Amino acid sequence: MNTFSVDTLRVDIFKELINLDQEKLSEVYKYVKELASKGNSETLILKEMLDASADYAVKAHKRGEFHSTEEVMERLGKEMGWM
Repeated sequence: MNTFSVDTLRVDIFKELINLDQEKLSEVYKYVKELASKGNSETLILKEMLDASADYAVKAHKRGEFHSTEEVMERLGKEMGWM
């Protein structure tokens, strides 16, 4: 039986998301938004996180803060202690 730590699960999910094209990523976003709209406390937190992430991404794009996948993964790895 394979056991995963929360960090491993996060990395695996991030790797899957990073490889999606725009259409598939939009589908995932819509699905998560739909789950978040169900109204229980867990999904409300998810909705807030998703909205904050989308807001941050739009603002970063407008500021011209573009980073390669390698740069982001390296920074994330350092911040999360994976590297």
